[in-house]
Amino acid sequence: MTSFLTHRARVHDACLPLHRRHSALRTCLTCFAPYGLRATYHHLTLSAAIPRRLEADPDALVRAVEELHEARVLWRARAEEYTAQRRAEKWAGRRAVANPRPWWLRSWWDGPNRAWYDDPIRHPPLRLPEYVRRQNAILDGADLPGCPACGDERAPVSNSTGHGWVELCRGCAWVLAPCPCGQRHRVVPETPFNWNGIWRRAHMSDEGTPNAHWPAAQGRPAVPGDCPYRMAGCRVMTASISESWTRIETWLAEHAPSTFAALAPPADPADIAAVERLIGRPLLRPLVTSLLRHDGLLDRRCSLLPGSYRLLSARETAAEWQLLAGFYDKRTADEEGEEVDYDFMKIGSSRVLYGQPQLIPIARESGGGHLVLDHRPEIDRGRVHEAEATAGVVRGSHEARASLPVLMEAIATSVETNQPLYDYTPTVDEEQRLHWDFTPMHAPDLHRA
Repeated sequence: MTSFLTHRARVHDACLPLHRRHSALRTCLTCFAPYGLRATYHHLTLSAAIPRRLEADPDALVRAVEELHEARVLWRARAEEYTAQRRAEKWAGRRAVANPRPWWLRSWWDGPNRAWYDDPIRHPPLRLPEYVRRQNAILDGADLPGCPACGDERAPVSNSTGHGWVELCRGCAWVLAPCPCGQRHRVVPETPFNWNGIWRRAHMSDEGTPNAHWPAAQGRPAVPGDCPYRMAGCRVMTASISESWTRIETWLAEHAPSTFAALAPPADPADIAAVERLIGRPLLRPLVTSLLRHDGLLDRRCSLLPGSYRLLSARETAAEWQLLAGFYDKRTADEEGEEVDYDFMKIGSSRVLYGQPQLIPIARESGGGHLVLDHRPEIDRGRVHEAEATAGVVRGSHEARASLPVLMEAIATSVETNQPLYDYTPTVDEEQRLHWDFTPMHAPDLHRA
């Protein structure tokens, strides 16, 4: 792969066709984009005044890549300092990553800047070097006024998620106060953005100024500012475990009576308490509610969850937890510190996390794999992952794995509508048991779900 500097030189090369210089700018953005690729590109079209027709001002591409380069130089200098600092800390035996994490290691799906990815027009109005300097100063402990991202000191905008409130920066939609449920919510544009339109600079005029007619045509502002937006409701709270169980029971009784008959009676609260004493922490409320509805499945030949997973009883949960915990390599996990969690979020799987005591098994398939419910006090708390000895823990990236309530609601909807749920279609076999046929809808990726 060629470097940022190579493609920067191509942007400067007046002998190349404009479309190739423009593509080189895009490649530079894949190497460094403080606001995210799409939002950073939108910002550069405004700050460098890139016209809709590149022939009208070829030098606009140079202005854009130079602004990006200036910000990258500032980032690289601070990143090299951080690398040296971390190397010294590890040498001294301190492997845990101190808070706050460096801003360039922040993952977009759980960061307060997620709005810039959901809606590329919602980004700070600062020039990129100014934004990088601001983030570096905050990392060094500076207490800057206003929004951490853009410095806007106006009162935040409160947006309802249906069960709580999120406070967003009025200028750039940075999350100032997250939803009490602990889940991140998408920023839903009033009109879905058109990336092809942004890439072709439909929001710009031929003179390099914002297109005054574009907002009327697209229903969106050309320049970031004080415009309305809303938050997507949290699917975790759209239906309770009990509501989903009622729907599932109704369908099973009519279409798969053998599986319906295999549903166990409610768990003994004493068994749930014994599990909590064993693992040393309370079970998440959705799991307790589910166990109090059905304590697993009585017939081991039956499976309720896609992938032929059978829900575990409270006692089976305790036994499987002890089995998995025996495989946990705590020494390696301690040595790698918080980098294990960061790699898990970035790569989508981790062998080090296999058997982690805060990943509680809730279902098992005949091959020995498990579904585990994340009880760690971080961003994945409540998410459902897969765990097997070979691959380790595979993060549940599918939206249906966001939590146990979401998963049960998705199962209820899938069986009622006979629609696939992440590549599995519900069917009923000749023995009137629910069965999930594997019907791949897309090419597999690392984030299995």
